[in-house]
Amino acid sequence: MGASQADITSTITSDEINTDYANNIAIQSTVWDLKIVFGEYSNTLNSVDWHTSMTMPYATAKLLAYYLQINVEPYDIYNGELHYQQGVSRQRPRLFRRNKTGP
Repeated sequence: MGASQADITSTITSDEINTDYANNIAIQSTVWDLKIVFGEYSNTLNSVDWHTSMTMPYATAKLLAYYLQINVEPYDIYNGELHYQQGVSRQRPRLFRRNKTGP
């Protein structure tokens, strides 16, 4: 978590990184970490071909959520908010709030 974006891009060559495409995600969580599974929908198979998973501690997941938000919001500002087809869940999750008097 300590490396800057400049550090990462200057030390990693393209042949050291796997590049793939995903238009579907699934999230699995445990008490210790969060796993994001990536896949690509296939019209031929009428299903998702799940191909990659990444497991990370919650601190990293929280940083990922932050950086995703600050990279996606400008897209919405300049291009308009994305609209999803019916049946694709895009409801904002209800956030959990701690009770100020308890845990």
